[in-house]
Amino acid sequence: MGSKLDAAERYDVNPGFADDEECPCRSGRLYRQCHGHYLRHLDLLSGASRPLEDLMRNGNPHELLATSARRVHGYGRPIESWASGETRSVQVNRTILSSGNWRTFPDFLMGHTVYCFGREWWSKELAKQDNDRHPVVAQAELIRATTNKGELNSEGLVRLQPTGPMLSFLGLAYDLYLCAHNEEIPPELMRRLKDPSQFEGALYEAFVVSIFARAGFSILFEDERDVSRRHCEFTAINRGTGSKFSVEAKAVSSSSTRAGRSKQKPPIKSKLHEALKKAADHPRIVFIEVNRSIGGSGEPSWLRSFYEQIDDAERTLTVDKLPAPPAYVFVTNRPLIIEGLGPDGEHFEAAYTGFKINDFPPDRAPDMLRLHKARMRHLEAYQLLQAVQSLTAIPMTFSSDPFVLLFQGLENEKERGPVPRHPLELFDFVFQTYSKSSRENLMDWLSAHYPRTELESLSQIDLAELYSAGIATSMWREFGPTRR
Repeated sequence: MGSKLDAAERYDVNPGFADDEECPCRSGRLYRQCHGHYLRHLDLLSGASRPLEDLMRNGNPHELLATSARRVHGYGRPIESWASGETRSVQVNRTILSSGNWRTFPDFLMGHTVYCFGREWWSKELAKQDNDRHPVVAQAELIRATTNKGELNSEGLVRLQPTGPMLSFLGLAYDLYLCAHNEEIPPELMRRLKDPSQFEGALYEAFVVSIFARAGFSILFEDERDVSRRHCEFTAINRGTGSKFSVEAKAVSSSSTRAGRSKQKPPIKSKLHEALKKAADHPRIVFIEVNRSIGGSGEPSWLRSFYEQIDDAERTLTVDKLPAPPAYVFVTNRPLIIEGLGPDGEHFEAAYTGFKINDFPPDRAPDMLRLHKARMRHLEAYQLLQAVQSLTAIPMTFSSDPFVLLFQGLENEKERGPVPRHPLELFDFVFQTYSKSSRENLMDWLSAHYPRTELESLSQIDLAELYSAGIATSMWREFGPTRR
């Protein structure tokens, strides 16, 4: 522990804040929008979400089952489904769809996708020659043909090893479901999805919408009829904190000379420039898809270029002859529709940084306490970051049984593999305990490390953070950074 406290990080508060009172950290937010939100969402906001196996060993059953459900469904609306005889019904927002052929959730996703595109449009595409069909129809038929050739297991189902195009279809199908179930599918998005020349860009926009839905954001789509300005794709509103963000999604085409196995640098700076030229009413979040090949384990081949281009853009990028505005930047790599590129194991990579936001991601902070405080300043972006990392799997079952969801959550984590231990995970583990300690006890424990006169000006939550940071730092030196 250190010997001096930064006066700028002090704040005065009485312990026991109500949700509708100002948060003691002086963020200007209510407690429920700040530390209250953080404490309620620790299973997602923790530095590297605690594996369900850890929770099975160390957590209480209620926490374990609630967390496993969120790990499968995210923070959006859960699946609403029921069976009547041989008929399966699924409620998608205010619409109820039914079929006697939906044995699994992916079965439903295929039927729902046909519903979204329109049965008449789908039938016209099916009537075309294979090479002339729309990509999404060709992908669906590939799944259907592969399933028909597969062997049935004891449950009467076929287990597939999906190819990239199959995963592309299932990903879009789940994205459209999440979009429809949590908000709506904008007609303009469906129009672009039906247009083969605009399909890839719309495919990526649907993916980005679904990530926000899973992360606990509501979506407000821009009025596409408004041609008075170039506006962002949509506004994302965090359901817990109420903070709003203007979101733009840009994708490198799979046919680009900078996609696939190209040796050229991915055009991240130019895509960022295109995004930042759009008018925005709120802090910006930019998603960029690079569509590169994924080769083996270790650091993505495009990652170094990403950081180099962001550094260069911070120095040189302008919009309308003025310095470009700041933004949270997320770069993803899902080369699913590029011929011959997968999936051999991994089929998703992601990176993130702050463009002109120096303390995002929080890992840039030099010590445990400032790491935590940086996360608190960017709470919603960090929540989104964690969703990108851990909420990309597609549910396989309609069930809402908590133990079925636990099993699926364990399977998802097994497929994802070990996650590096993160220092904030240890801080969160400690802070859950000491956030409930009395101010007097915290004062006594900390007085061995700091002058009591300095501690007296701090609130209970100040003291709990300070003490937790010290304990977590010691634990990190002893146990981290290891891999599970």
